Amino acid sequence: MVSSENERIYCPKCGIEYPFHIILCSKCHVEVVIKNIKPFIISIVGSRQYTNSRKIRDFVYEMSKEYGERLVIVSGGYTQGIDTFVKKWSLYLLESGQYKEMPPAYFKWNLYCVKSRYEKNGKPNYGLPYRPYHYKQRNTELVKYSDVVYAFIPSDLILEESGEICDICEIALKHKKQVFQIGTREGNCEVMKIRKELKSKNKS
Repeated sequence: MVSSENERIYCPKCGIEYPFHIILCSKCHVEVVIKNIKPFIISIVGSRQYTNSRKIRDFVYEMSKEYGERLVIVSGGYTQGIDTFVKKWSLYLLESGQYKEMPPAYFKWNLYCVKSRYEKNGKPNYGLPYRPYHYKQRNTELVKYSDVVYAFIPSDLILEESGEICDICEIALKHKKQVFQIGTREGNCEVMKIRKELKSKNKS
């Protein structure tokens, strides 16, 4: 049994104590769940050329103040651009278990991954040979896992990187998830307008 006394929980395998709703025990890697605290899951997406670390720091800090222990932040798990800043500041400002990753299936599994390394039937979720559809698959899973999506879209976003960001936004809107843009275009997401602007920019 998982103890929830005083809103604290304990790993059922090694007994380490944690104060949050869902975590991966740092000692024995057993996932610990407390069901009476509903997490608020935010996914943060953006360009791999993103360089504004301070803006990500401030955003993570503000979200932590607003949602406290309920907050879970999810990134795409890349090792460059916006995902590196999301990981850096989430791990620095938040507590254990409040940062997660949803990388494509051809990436290697790590302790921050939302999905387990293997399915119950033994089929691996990660470390698969690269396939183009892995991105679409990951984007859909990321959206379904999240309550809200924040897209950091700078004014100098290049077309080659726009497709994946817009794809995530479109999937989110399709699943009736809130999407917010942060950058030069702030507010509710207008994906088709962004696509049109980027296509026009590419032709010129």
